[in-house]
Amino acid sequence: MFAIGHISLGYITGKALGKLTRQNPSIPLLWTLSLLPDIDLLIPSIRHRGSTHSLIFALLILAPFISDRPKKTLPYFAALLIHSTIGDFITSGGVMLLWPLSSDMMSYRSPLKMGSAAETYVELTLFAALILVLIASGDLKNLIKTENRNLILSVPLCTMVLPIYFEYPVKIPSSLLIPHFILIGMIALLIAKSFIQILARTIKSKI
Repeated sequence: MFAIGHISLGYITGKALGKLTRQNPSIPLLWTLSLLPDIDLLIPSIRHRGSTHSLIFALLILAPFISDRPKKTLPYFAALLIHSTIGDFITSGGVMLLWPLSSDMMSYRSPLKMGSAAETYVELTLFAALILVLIASGDLKNLIKTENRNLILSVPLCTMVLPIYFEYPVKIPSSLLIPHFILIGMIALLIAKSFIQILARTIKSKI
């Protein structure tokens, strides 16, 4: 699955679980965690869809928070976990779900192969759902209100830029380019706005 599918699926799942558990998860954090396994794209020595896509990796990251605040952590854990268990397990050629216990690339034999017409349709549908939920829930308005947490979106921004400009690890289908550029533009603006506001406060405090 490409970045727009991962972000959309992670956000919608996290938002739904937040509703069920009466939590209000941070949208920047949901988006970041939904693409966090793809941080391996930024580390040359690590195989893509390898160790960072492992269920054990996900547990290690959020285990302390799960034990301390399980209800509050559940939406974030789901956003992180669904990247590998749904997004890549079903659509990619394989993912190391059980690393380091096993280095086997596991996958589900599905017609939704990355770049296929069916998979592209699913991603576009998820992206449309993302936009609708953002608007209907008021999250879009809240995102515009700058907060320091928006800076963590630098991680998903980098993992989204690589496939578009360097075709790494795969080339993004032309039908998905516009949604990708919309998300990249939105994330870049949020980061820039947060950075400018933090810089302005820092300068003001020193005057």
